[in-house]
Parts: sequence; C-alpha cells; structure tokens
Amino acid sequence: MNLFFFVAGLLLMLLSIAHAFWGERNVFKTLAQANLPAETYVSIYVPWHQLTVVLFASALSLLLAAFSPELAALPYLVLVIVVGNFATFVFIGLQKSEAGIFRKATPQMVLFSALILLIIAGILSARAVGV
Repeated sequence: MNLFFFVAGLLLMLLSIAHAFWGERNVFKTLAQANLPAETYVSIYVPWHQLTVVLFASALSLLLAAFSPELAALPYLVLVIVVGNFATFVFIGLQKSEAGIFRKATPQMVLFSALILLIIAGILSARAVGV
C-alpha cells in the first residue's frame, strides 16, 4: 500500500464532503437570499458541485492507486487537477488584487499544498519500489 496516496485520498475525500456541505450551508444560503436571477444562481450552483464531484473522483483515484500499483498513472492525473485548481485560485486572486482572499483561504492553501506534497511523495515512493 502507498501510504502517501492513501492519506492524500482520505484528505481529498473529506475535502469533497466539506466542499459540498460548506457550500450549501454558507455560500448558497447567502446567494438564495440575494434574489439573484435563477439562471445566475444555477450557473454558480452547478460548477460548485461539479468541483465537488471532481474532488471526490480524485479521492477515489488516489485510494485505488494506494492499493493497486497497476493504476500508477492515476496519481499523475490527480496531481494535474490539484495543481491546476490551486494555480487557478492563486492566479485569479492575484489578477483581481484580492489579497484578503489569501488570508481567508489559508487553511485551503495549506491543505492543497499538503496534498501536492503527498501526491509527489507517493509518486516518488512508487518509483523507488519500481512500480
């Protein structure tokens, strides 16, 4: 078993669940009170939960790769997804000059940094044992 992939998969699983529930409780409750047009509300709601599904699928991929060395390509895909999401957040935050968002998002930034390091450590570990 690749412990790095396992831990990263568990973290991503928890993140996907937290993303869904936190969004419903905080983001969409507030947006529902904002009297947005239904089309605007749905155009935010759908991608939010699409990302939740991507996080969940990424978690499953890492958990499968943790126990199945023949699935060694999956962690590379997950790494691209995680780095891409993280880079998109940083790029847009910088582009929009929203420095405050980085302070508010410190826990997420630490988590995504840890995920990136765990996945890279898992890939290196798998290479070291010849998988």
